[in-house]
Amino acid sequence: MKENWIQLIDTIEKDPFETEAFFALMDYVGEASDDDKRRVVQEVERRIKMIARYDADKSFRFRKFSEQEREVLDSLWSTRVKILNVMMLNPTEEEIERLGHQNDKLRELSKDAFAQGRNLWKSLLHSPSLMANEDYYDVEEHVDFSWNDEDSVLKMDNDDYYGSDFEYMLHFHCNFRDSGRY
Repeated sequence: MKENWIQLIDTIEKDPFETEAFFALMDYVGEASDDDKRRVVQEVERRIKMIARYDADKSFRFRKFSEQEREVLDSLWSTRVKILNVMMLNPTEEEIERLGHQNDKLRELSKDAFAQGRNLWKSLLHSPSLMANEDYYDVEEHVDFSWNDEDSVLKMDNDDYYGSDFEYMLHFHCNFRDSGRY
């Protein structure tokens, strides 16, 4: 299995809907050493960067991807996420604290978004022009992340353990998500 993990990624890249290769790769990652897991993450990220035409300065706007490129990028992104999830099965105390901190921030942002949506809805309900047409409006609130710069990534002392280019991947993900069907 050690020799053919690259072939599994090749298969996933050639056919984004190939589930057998994906599950075989996940089986390999589940049993692999930390160094091998890092190599797999780095290879998947290398392929994402090749398709996205990586720019180390992260100063570019992503070009429009073809439907086939989007499917491959979706598949490679999902593969990367699953591998990193496997690597986090035994999180450190620092990682647990970081996730708790992030969760608390997201909860507060969600409460703020809900309150703003509620206030907007109340103001619409009390608007004379809306009273007869209240079925025409729908208020929706959500919290979303956007890439601003390298400080958008919360850096940890053990980030090297994962072997990921977190800054670029987060920048890529935000732009890829915002550029269309994601």
